[in-house]
Amino acid sequence: MSIVTNNMLKPIEHGAAPRWLTDGRILALLEFAAGGAAVIVLASLAVVAIGHLTDRYHLNFATGVYAALAARLNDGVLYPPLYDGAHYGGTRYMPLSFALHASLARFTGEYILSGKLIALGLTVILCIQLYRIVRGFGCGRGVALALASLGVVTQSGYLVATSIRADLLAVVLQLAALQLVRGGSAPRAAGAGVFCTLALLTKLTAAWAPAAILIAYLINHRR
Repeated sequence: MSIVTNNMLKPIEHGAAPRWLTDGRILALLEFAAGGAAVIVLASLAVVAIGHLTDRYHLNFATGVYAALAARLNDGVLYPPLYDGAHYGGTRYMPLSFALHASLARFTGEYILSGKLIALGLTVILCIQLYRIVRGFGCGRGVALALASLGVVTQSGYLVATSIRADLLAVVLQLAALQLVRGGSAPRAAGAGVFCTLALLTKLTAAWAPAAILIAYLINHRR
């Protein structure tokens, strides 16, 4: 003998979703999945970067120039002469990046380690900046973290995060200028100008943030 209730005999509506599968829960699952993937990506990058702090991973002639300029600066020479009678020198690189590199090398006593420590620190700052920018657009924490991690999984982002170059410092300084100038006040504008100047002292091509700020002020704050 079996007992069958009316609810058991009620046909299942076609296409009906389970009660737990609501819009809010789907969004929460997506947030969790995106945040979890971002944590895995960032943790993997950290393992690779820390594991290669003292070796020649992703080092080439360009990174060698930065390390050499930092070493010469610690010897008291800002820019080597174009020709000293025996060697050709000079450089087209701006000084802020290798000056920072030289300063840290005074404490570590090693130029590869110093340069890669700077890259690792700047990568952390860049991810924090991108996370705050994306959160400012109303994205959830998981999605914001996932979008912030996308920058370091691109070929160029991964390269500058694990190498010795000025590009990452220029990007961080310009993003800092853009974040600071959003308030529109004169002190913030002056601070953004300082960051833009430092970015140009890092790379001559660091002009997209000053251009964006100039356009915004021409449109909204002509005076």
